[in-house]
Amino acid sequence: MSASAIILMLLLTSSPQGDLTDIPCSRCHTPNAWTPLDPVRSFNHTRDTLFPLTGRHTEADCIQCHPGETAEETHAFAKARPECGNCHMDIHMNQMGSECDRCHNTNDWDMSRWTRNHSQTVLPLDGMHASLECRDCHGINFDRLVGQLSTDCVVCHEQQFNAAQLATDHPDNQMCRFCHNSRAWVPIDMSLHDSGFFPIYTGSHRGTWSTCTAECHIDPTNYQIFSCGLNGLCHEHDKSSMDSKHSGEVSNYVYNSARCYDCHPDGRGGD
Repeated sequence: MSASAIILMLLLTSSPQGDLTDIPCSRCHTPNAWTPLDPVRSFNHTRDTLFPLTGRHTEADCIQCHPGETAEETHAFAKARPECGNCHMDIHMNQMGSECDRCHNTNDWDMSRWTRNHSQTVLPLDGMHASLECRDCHGINFDRLVGQLSTDCVVCHEQQFNAAQLATDHPDNQMCRFCHNSRAWVPIDMSLHDSGFFPIYTGSHRGTWSTCTAECHIDPTNYQIFSCGLNGLCHEHDKSSMDSKHSGEVSNYVYNSARCYDCHPDGRGGD
């Protein structure tokens, strides 16, 4: 056997790759040496695997994702996991799940996508909330995470709520969304009043009231107390007219706002 044949046999039998992978050696290596890898190698990670390399991942060395001290370890490609946490430290301590691409991308850790993806949570970020930084709600060290936060407005706006109660006749209930929106505290926005309580922007009561406390909520400190026009300000609901209309037609009729609402929750006279 010639010397060249012996050398070739030794090279083949001493391959550090051996039978560890189905990928032919020539797809990554050159005939000159095992390393460095062929700069124009035919193996294409994006095309030939289930983990496309995009963004900064294209700059990573193979050994960063396929580490090991031996050829067997570095060529155990099937053991590499695609989850971000296998290469990157999870500063959220597994409180945000493993789908990092909901907020991040492979170009950098920029959080430009987080406001859009936050809309899939129980608190969509719209209005002034869209300008918030993560740390404003979740803390500088992200110590307030999923399950540790409330969507109640007062949790973040307690100072404004307390100030409003001290300075005005603001009610003491904390159902802020029925009078305010996320754009600003004022002007008052009661657009949810129709769907949540009673139609005042639609139907027969549209345009028949001036302020919250003038015709309807006669006790400004308790908006659960209301008047169905029985405070003398609504000529259509004066007692004599209502008594005459309901007498003999409605059993157990009582001239009382709560009873009015029981029968006419949508504000329609024919209910």
